[in-house]
Amino acid sequence: MTPFASVAPAIDRRFGPGSARGFAERCDRSPSGAWVCTLEFATGTRWCEIHGETLRELDLADDRELSCARWLSGCAREGTAEVVSWRPGRRVVARTKDARGTEIAKGYRRGRALKAAQKHRAIAASSSRDAFIVPALLSEDAKLELIRFEFFAGRALDPLGARSELVDAGQRLAHFQRSAVPDHFPAHAWEDEIAALARIAEAWQTDVGELPAGWSAQFDRLRGAAPTSALPMTCAHGDLHDAQILVGERGLALIDLDLARRAEPTLDLGNLCAHLHLCELKRTRCLPGAAAQAAEDALLAGYAAAGGSRSPSALARYKSATALRLALVYGIRPRWSDLAEPLVSISSLFWKDA
Repeated sequence: MTPFASVAPAIDRRFGPGSARGFAERCDRSPSGAWVCTLEFATGTRWCEIHGETLRELDLADDRELSCARWLSGCAREGTAEVVSWRPGRRVVARTKDARGTEIAKGYRRGRALKAAQKHRAIAASSSRDAFIVPALLSEDAKLELIRFEFFAGRALDPLGARSELVDAGQRLAHFQRSAVPDHFPAHAWEDEIAALARIAEAWQTDVGELPAGWSAQFDRLRGAAPTSALPMTCAHGDLHDAQILVGERGLALIDLDLARRAEPTLDLGNLCAHLHLCELKRTRCLPGAAAQAAEDALLAGYAAAGGSRSPSALARYKSATALRLALVYGIRPRWSDLAEPLVSISSLFWKDA
């Protein structure tokens, strides 16, 4: 039995038959070797840790890796904070309310908050008015490893929604990529993308077992592709997908800049395009994705109109690599594990244009 094999049975025993398949949104491997699962129920979010056959529920106040955990948990009990997301042992995001109004507080592991703040500040200072809105950084707390941002009222971009929003997102991305990026930002080239895929695959084989059908063959195709070093390095978000773009009355805002880096322009563009197809796959459970293709066309039209720089073949390979990564990311999410092999197929379809 693989380490992951006990996850769904343990969840179903604790929360009722079908709970893993219906409510387990994500699973992460902890440094201790346990699986940490997030379950989204209608009554609220619950977190649990599964080690072997043993499951225990987790409480934010007990998170020893996050310096702000106990304080933020107390604020939540008092009604002055609402936890938006929590990845136990990694980070937490909460909406807070006090005399200043509503703010967003984000807590990190030790030594990470100020580095994240520096990245956010550098990008906010260099982004143009035509790029995404970057919510203002309000304060930093080194002791609590916490940074606060202005609250941007809005909703996540609908990948299959209004064409005008997707065109706007493409235009703003092109302008965002022209932001000045400090030399100390890490660089991410095609070789780094392949190395990251290899690490994820190695972890999967250790923790889960056999890779999804066709995954290794597709990875070999990507690994055999020549470097794309001729493309310029630009400002990159590093993890761009629909939930990172907020749509509000003020326009489109970009959040979660912790992984910002210097990269080829097709890194962010390919990642976002692949997520459009993931969205349709999650909604319909079938291929091909005509709605996702229409959404991608709108995004690319806006990107091109704003003078975005891209190579069609480079875009195809980054889309393909993203889809292959998502196959493993979603393959260990009980609610979405059946998407692993379709995502490998999508990766292969993207590769045909590379």
